[in-house]
Amino acid sequence: MIFLWFETGLEGNYWAFQDNQFISKDALKLWCKKCGKYLDSQKSEKEPSECPDGQHEPEISDSWSYEGLHILKDGDYLRVFSKENPNEIIWEGEIQLRQRTSFDENVFGWRVHSKPTNVDPEKWARWFLNEHPAKFTKKK
Repeated sequence: MIFLWFETGLEGNYWAFQDNQFISKDALKLWCKKCGKYLDSQKSEKEPSECPDGQHEPEISDSWSYEGLHILKDGDYLRVFSKENPNEIIWEGEIQLRQRTSFDENVFGWRVHSKPTNVDPEKWARWFLNEHPAKFTKKK
């Protein structure tokens, strides 16, 4: 799946691919989905509960591993599929990116580190923001 990846300190977003093999479905998270509190058994005994009657509700969601994260680069090969019809290829080709030259380059208000030169940037961004299924091959 493709998506727009960011972390604190990156000063912008990267076009990325997450390998489905490294996504755990319905993983138990260590925080409460009602109050957001971290549910560490050693700490939670010392801190008062923020949920009524101390009834925390652990978050359950997909968990992505950094092992499956690939920041897309020039020369990588990408095949993007339709979300409605996963067998339909909507774009395929070698990735060609122009690195940004200023901090004000953006797509739909998202600050990005690069823009594609061989695909319409807004169309490209929609695929990533909507997390389209894709196949990725790293440049050799």
